[in-house]
Amino acid sequence: MKPGAGRLMRSGLLALRIVAAVLLAALGACARPPSLGSVLHDKYPGYQQVLPATSVSLRDRNYEFVPGTMLSAVQLKPASRSEVALWQADPIYCPPGYPLADTAFKSRPSTTVVYDFDFSLRRLLHLRKAKADLNLEENELEFVRHIAVRIDSPRTYSLRGRAPVPQYVKACLEAILKRPGIQKIRGIIVGNVSIDVLFKDNASVLAKWSVANKINSSLGVGVLNGEGYTIRGNDLVFGADLVRIKR
Repeated sequence: MKPGAGRLMRSGLLALRIVAAVLLAALGACARPPSLGSVLHDKYPGYQQVLPATSVSLRDRNYEFVPGTMLSAVQLKPASRSEVALWQADPIYCPPGYPLADTAFKSRPSTTVVYDFDFSLRRLLHLRKAKADLNLEENELEFVRHIAVRIDSPRTYSLRGRAPVPQYVKACLEAILKRPGIQKIRGIIVGNVSIDVLFKDNASVLAKWSVANKINSSLGVGVLNGEGYTIRGNDLVFGADLVRIKR
């Protein structure tokens, strides 16, 4: 590698990260992506949702979601009795200097969460959880008959056991610790996330597009068909174990 090439590559990665964050913020002005807050709360306790969701990278030492990373994050929604907190990661972080593959790995059980709205008692229970997971309002859920959230091949990476020793870049660490809201990633949960939405017969094309736009964004590529909407995202980091750094 030529002298300065590594620095140029890191600058390019940071620039791409900033552009991605700006695009997500612009999109978020009209449509917030799914939080999966209820699914994480009920099925994978101990993990919070951090946006933007990204595809996992096992070998990249500069990957932002390696356990041990220090990052600046803003809380978009606090935790409640039925859902976990939702965070937005800033494009500023300090990686620990080792790849994700060096951290502790553990497989977790797959899960499917189904929300139906055809019966009154079931509707009352599922309405609250669906609103938490998809950030839909009650008037938008009026067009929806059925929602299925599927998490396949989930696995966790953490600092438990024989964790590698962090080797932060001193200048990066000194700079980030001057900012408010610094969090340390203790672990992440990764999996294949799919969301299937079945619309009611009386839902108009405009209503379908409105709901699809609301739940689309950072979880993968969505497909709108005549009766429903499907979104897929493979090997996504859909949750993180965060601890606030006290100074």
